[in-house]
Amino acid sequence: MRTEKLNYNLPAELIAYDPPAKRGSSRLLIVDRTTGSIEHGSYADIPKYIQKNDMIVLNRTHVPKARVYMKDQANDRTFEVLFNKQLGKNEWELLIGGRNAHKGMRLYVNDPTKNLLVLKEQIPEQPIWIAQIEIGSPEDLFDKYGHVPLPPYIKRDDVATDLERYNTVFSERGHSAAAPTASLNLTDDILKKVKKKGAYVEKVQLDVGWGTFAPIRSDNIEEHHIHTEKIRIEPTTCDTINDLKTRGGRLWAFGTTVTRVVESATDPVTRKIEPYTGETDIYIYPGYVWKIVDVLVTNFHAPKTSLLALVSSFMGYELMMKAYEEAVRERYKFLSYGDSMLII
Repeated sequence: MRTEKLNYNLPAELIAYDPPAKRGSSRLLIVDRTTGSIEHGSYADIPKYIQKNDMIVLNRTHVPKARVYMKDQANDRTFEVLFNKQLGKNEWELLIGGRNAHKGMRLYVNDPTKNLLVLKEQIPEQPIWIAQIEIGSPEDLFDKYGHVPLPPYIKRDDVATDLERYNTVFSERGHSAAAPTASLNLTDDILKKVKKKGAYVEKVQLDVGWGTFAPIRSDNIEEHHIHTEKIRIEPTTCDTINDLKTRGGRLWAFGTTVTRVVESATDPVTRKIEPYTGETDIYIYPGYVWKIVDVLVTNFHAPKTSLLALVSSFMGYELMMKAYEEAVRERYKFLSYGDSMLII
């Protein structure tokens, strides 16, 4: 598929730069893949579409204040440092904002005797650096000096409420550089209503990396090289999901991150999901054979991205473009803090 086919007109005023005033009050576009029907509702309506013995799967990852402004020890120039992924006890994968970062550069905040970061090497053809924390700890840096890593298109400073609203109500552990946005508007009350319908709730983990915002730069989507991300799914969760599928229940994936976990961990022949802890580079685009996801809840994504390719694969390209045109026409809010789409 030509990447240009994943393009659409996204008016700047439809991009959500702030969360809704109340969590759970965002809008919901409901799309039926079988009939092609499109309806309008509220995110709080989700329990209406849940059936007994359905299962919703959530990503429990946490987004810490992982963006830190640090100074070059040699000349006091300031660099924006995004701690993207932990590789070892004190070794990190970073994104560096600012020019002239170089191997051996020593970065600090306030006092180099208390916190010091050394750039070791840059990954070829990527804006990623490998660095070592020589003095201090990441927790100390995040707690004292960190900022919420809001998406790059949100041109404002983070505020205190972003730490809460750019995390889900059920975030538990892990380190994500971006939020699992499809479930940002889930509330405890909505989850209670889901369980009251006789549905199950399970959690997996994918630590979201910087690549989630990366556009597809190749002419054809098949030529795109997707980023890798850490995932984890426990044996008990797999047993519950496999039992659900045996009984004919539907698996709801809340977001593309959950989708990548469960599709990565499912055997393509047996269609059984298996425990896994490690990395995934699964790339889902039209032509992909879906293995386990039945229903998808997802936000409205930026043009020419792997996220849009995944949604196109799940619901069909023509129906997806029709849904996006409807969302633009009806003035839905787009991207991370925006409205959502339920694809049945």
